[in-house]
Amino acid sequence: MHFGLGRSDELVKIDAFLDRAREFYYQDTAFLFFDYVDHVIPFCNEVESKANFSENEEMEQSSFRVSWSLSTKLLISLVLLLFVVILFLNLSAIVLLREDKRAYTYKAQTTELMLVGREFLGASRRTLESLRLALTSVDPRRAEIDPKSLTTLKGILENQADLLTLRVDFLKLETGKLEPWNDLNQETRIQEQKLELSKLVPEEHELVTLGNALTQNGYAFFNASYSGSPPLLGVAFADLNLAKSERGLPVAWAVISIAPIIGQIAGGSWTIATRTGWVLFDSDPVRQFAHQQIEGDPLFNAAVASKVASGAQEFDWDDIHYLGSFSHPSPDLVV
Repeated sequence: MHFGLGRSDELVKIDAFLDRAREFYYQDTAFLFFDYVDHVIPFCNEVESKANFSENEEMEQSSFRVSWSLSTKLLISLVLLLFVVILFLNLSAIVLLREDKRAYTYKAQTTELMLVGREFLGASRRTLESLRLALTSVDPRRAEIDPKSLTTLKGILENQADLLTLRVDFLKLETGKLEPWNDLNQETRIQEQKLELSKLVPEEHELVTLGNALTQNGYAFFNASYSGSPPLLGVAFADLNLAKSERGLPVAWAVISIAPIIGQIAGGSWTIATRTGWVLFDSDPVRQFAHQQIEGDPLFNAAVASKVASGAQEFDWDDIHYLGSFSHPSPDLVV
């Protein structure tokens, strides 16, 4: 468009020009006569204002489309806060559950240990009393046992249901050799359990350990079990007043079945041993019938080092994490 400038009172003449014949479409132009000061500048300002208004309106409409209302923001904030609270409560519940499970396991293990240890100690004490009575009823200085003493021994064996065998022998402390003197057995029960009497005698290396324990305490325990037998415990009692006898140390010893006690164990891995590490019973058949000392067991080492009657400990052994408990039924036993 071509602008011609003239006075403000002149008319705008465009009709005739628009009605004329034209060859090209771009010839559709007009001469507009405006006053430069009064009309052109306000017109340009008006056009610019409309453009700015349109742009601002588009921005406001665009901003309105992506923005959230206050109620929506509050609702989202409440949902997020609720999610955080629920997550925290779930994590806390998991942690508390694990701690409660650990505490329950500790308590259950300790209770079971104390019950089994009490039963084991009770059977051992009853056997020791029988052996003490048997040893005081005979005269070890005799070459052979007299009939009266033999009758007394038979009465002790018959009245004590725990006893499978009852023997009075002489132990050479220097060599660890055992000289038999008297041998009584519960034939019926031995046949029922299909036990071999020859395998109930302590082995040579056990006799040396047995002699050391007898000279220190006057009594000792040993593992009498063998492959294929039920859990058997050997108990020995010595007369230390005759320790320097030429025939050897007089020892009364017996074998009892601890299967009823072991039958109370619910499950898991169990070990009953002396404080020096000699296994009296173990749920692992390899250690049960090996007749050897415990070596490198973290829980047993912790139990021996502990000064309390019972306790629990978490430990790693062979790259496996364990939760174990221990108990001291007596100063020389560890369960």
